[in-house]
Amino acid sequence: RWLASLLATEDAPAGPDAPTFDALVQAFSTSPPRAIAVDECERLFLRCVDGFRVVDRFLDLVTLTDHNVLWVLSFDRLAWLLLYRVRERRGYFLETIRLKSWTDAELRALVEARNEATGVHPLFDRLNTRGDEAYNYEVVRTSAGYYRLLTEIASGNPRVAQHLWLESVARDVDGRVHVALFERPSDHVLKTLDDEQLFALTSLVQHNGLSTVEIATTINADPMACEVYVNHLHEVGILEPCVSSDAPRRYRVSVSFYHATLARLRAVNLLHLR
Repeated sequence: RWLASLLATEDAPAGPDAPTFDALVQAFSTSPPRAIAVDECERLFLRCVDGFRVVDRFLDLVTLTDHNVLWVLSFDRLAWLLLYRVRERRGYFLETIRLKSWTDAELRALVEARNEATGVHPLFDRLNTRGDEAYNYEVVRTSAGYYRLLTEIASGNPRVAQHLWLESVARDVDGRVHVALFERPSDHVLKTLDDEQLFALTSLVQHNGLSTVEIATTINADPMACEVYVNHLHEVGILEPCVSSDAPRRYRVSVSFYHATLARLRAVNLLHLR
């Protein structure tokens, strides 16, 4: 929001006290050398007509001042792929780094470090005690097998892996912590969604979170209809509110449904990951 106000366009003019673009370039170019990290740069654009003006302006600023400022920009992967298809900007960056998926050893080290910090020492003696079909995996008998399965289902994503880990653990009446298998992600609900709901989901994953008004703008739909879509997707657990104080409320795909949602959108040719 701060960057958007500084880089205001004709459609969203700056306030009377905001510096001009040329003044910003001058200030960053003549100030002492510095490093600036900007997270969630996907918030600077929307997939719609004229929705890329602010991010274009920002990248112009980065390009004109990179002799004096080390800019480190963070984009959600899907947002970056969308931006690159619309605005070929790869040549403007000295280096593009894609965060790799974590290995089972790395995820295990993360979980065990947090367990140690909280004084939790889980037992892996109940890995195959659930009979529900949603929990039916290949036989997993050891902690090593559990972490391999965790890495596979989470696709090496530490946020998803930690969510699944919390689903796996429970205390018994004596206070001991046991590990059981987590629920297999299901795409049943996703297969019941109509085209408009799938379009809304596509926009949400490409922007890593949007308000209902922003969804309506990106898919050219009625805002009230989008409100209905979002409420339904939230009720069935596909969406969750973003942790933010911004108004209006923004939503993103929940951890539980994230990979299943990507798979469904790819299956119906609404999302391409290359």
